[in-house]
Amino acid sequence: PYPETRDVVRAFQIAHPGLIHSVRQPNRGLSGARNTGIDVALARWPEALGIWFLDADNVLEPWALRRVGEACEADPDADWFFPDIMGFGVRFLADAAGPYDVIEHLVHNFCEAGSFVRMRVFEAGVRFDENMKLGYEDWDFWLQAVTHGFRGRYLPDAGFRYRKRGESMIANSERDHAEIMAYMRRKHRRFFTPQRIVSLQARDRP
Repeated sequence: PYPETRDVVRAFQIAHPGLIHSVRQPNRGLSGARNTGIDVALARWPEALGIWFLDADNVLEPWALRRVGEACEADPDADWFFPDIMGFGVRFLADAAGPYDVIEHLVHNFCEAGSFVRMRVFEAGVRFDENMKLGYEDWDFWLQAVTHGFRGRYLPDAGFRYRKRGESMIANSERDHAEIMAYMRRKHRRFFTPQRIVSLQARDRP
C-alpha cells in the first residue's frame, strides 16, 4: 500500500525496459498474486520454458537461470525442478536430494515454493488455491500437479536462496498445521486412501 513500492518498481521498469512488468490488483493474498502472474506470463510469453516463483525473501545466484535452462534441456520429462533450500539471515540448509516420491510428498512437503515450473503445468490448468489463507498453498499446488500426471525432479546447486526470519508465514503455517492438513486431506482424499497408497507403493517402490 506504500507509494515508495510503486516508485521502486517503476525505477526497475525504466532501468530494464521490456524485461520487468508490474501488475496492480486488489489484494487476493499470496495465491491470488501468483495466479495473476501465471496468467500474465502465459499471455505475454507463451514460448517461455517456465516460471520460477520468487518471493521478497528469495535470492537467485547470477548463474541460476543458466543452471535451470541446462536442466530443462538435459531432462525434458521433468515438469518442475525443486532445489535445496539454502537459508540466510537465520542460516540453515534443507537438503532435498533424492528422486521425487509421491508417497513422501503426501506427508512431507520437500518441494520448495521457489521451484522452477514448466509452462505445460500451467497450460494444464494447475493453479494455487486462493481459499488457502493460512499457508501450505505450495504443497497443495504440487499435489494438484501430481493429480494431472506431472512429476518433479531434484536440481542440485540450483542457486536458490531463502531468507529465514524468526517469525514468518511458515511459522504461522506450522501453528495451523492440523487445520491446513485436514483441508488438504479432504481436497485430495483420493490420494490418502489405503488403496491409493498401496498402488503408489507398488508403482514407485517395488
